[in-house]
Amino acid sequence: MTIKSVLITPGTRLDRYQGTRTIPADAVMFDLEDAVPAQEKSVARRHWGSLTDATVRARTAVRINSFPSMDSLRDLVCVLSSEVTPDLVFVPKAESARCFRLLDELLDDAGVETGLVALIETPRGVASALEISTASRRLKALAFGAADYSMALGTGMEWDLMLHARWSIVNAAKACELQAIDSPSFDLQNQHMLRQDCERANKMGFTGKFAVHPKQVATINEVFRPDAEAISWAIKVVQAAEDSATSIGTLDGSMIGPPFLRRAQNILAAVSSPS
Repeated sequence: MTIKSVLITPGTRLDRYQGTRTIPADAVMFDLEDAVPAQEKSVARRHWGSLTDATVRARTAVRINSFPSMDSLRDLVCVLSSEVTPDLVFVPKAESARCFRLLDELLDDAGVETGLVALIETPRGVASALEISTASRRLKALAFGAADYSMALGTGMEWDLMLHARWSIVNAAKACELQAIDSPSFDLQNQHMLRQDCERANKMGFTGKFAVHPKQVATINEVFRPDAEAISWAIKVVQAAEDSATSIGTLDGSMIGPPFLRRAQNILAAVSSPS
């Protein structure tokens, strides 16, 4: 499952979730956490419980509250007892591998194949990113939450101030062959900044990005999808490798070896993967 775009919808607004069926996001995240005031958590859970296999999107996700809080346990009871089984559960404020091992056991006991995404958005989470990445076979991705992370640090969210956290998350994800999802861009009126943020994240190795508004999805998908130039290069690299008698070959006068071939294969896999 390739995840380029994850559209966040508040669990209190069932109409917004249902309105996403025509939006080309790779996943829509039904939010039970940040987008839901404490006094409305039960309302959001009832909305999730009202979903059916006929009304839910083909690929759906839910963000529970920070685990193992009481709210997160109520969320899990709701999610696991409903008709709809989510493809992904996003776990916010992820800080330890132990929590994911516990979640793994709970989901095993429930008999579901739901995947997990660890939201890294605290200093302790960034410091533990690699440990978290190895915690569960269900982990599909690490995701960055710049808003909470910058608040914990007492800094702004400017790109240079968040570089260390982003590199730490991408490195941990790649070390364990997971996807990496970047933090949202919050300026809804600035499409140029959104594109710039996407391009920076893509160059760093992130494989996708959160969207906080439907109008952000198209740009995110476009930037994180390999373009024609990248696909052409990848095809040429694979062909050159097949034509070479050794593991080292040449393409347009430049040496190519196993790392280039793996990069090319990843590009072609991203193109062929369903989204």
